[in-house]
Amino acid sequence: MERTMEKAVSRGVMVPTDFHNKRAEMMEALASGVDDGRTRTQGVLGALYVYYQREARDCVHVWLSADTDHFCSSEGDKGWGCGYRNFQMLLSSLQRMEPYTTCLSEGSVPSIPQVQVLIEGAWREGLDPQG
Repeated sequence: MERTMEKAVSRGVMVPTDFHNKRAEMMEALASGVDDGRTRTQGVLGALYVYYQREARDCVHVWLSADTDHFCSSEGDKGWGCGYRNFQMLLSSLQRMEPYTTCLSEGSVPSIPQVQVLIEGAWREGLDPQG
């Protein structure tokens, strides 16, 4: 993430003070291991349900599945973080499902740096040796 932000500064897309602030935020997220919620939008399924009930009368069928939070890209992960954001969305959905509530903490979704640490740890333990 840091390299992406450095490039943004060199291209003039990000000012150095924003770079240092974002870098400090990244270090905090890494230390805590929990996503800080700045990229998280809650209540997506509920909002879609209301929309399709009130506004989209011309739709014949709409299937909404499990509730989830949306995690969007940030300055530091634009262009490469989408897979991690998808994983965060998946975890936020699984946290709400009965079979997974005992093994997942409700509401605490790992930050991207923490997800990377978890993946590296799994590789060290022999999971998916090809990577």
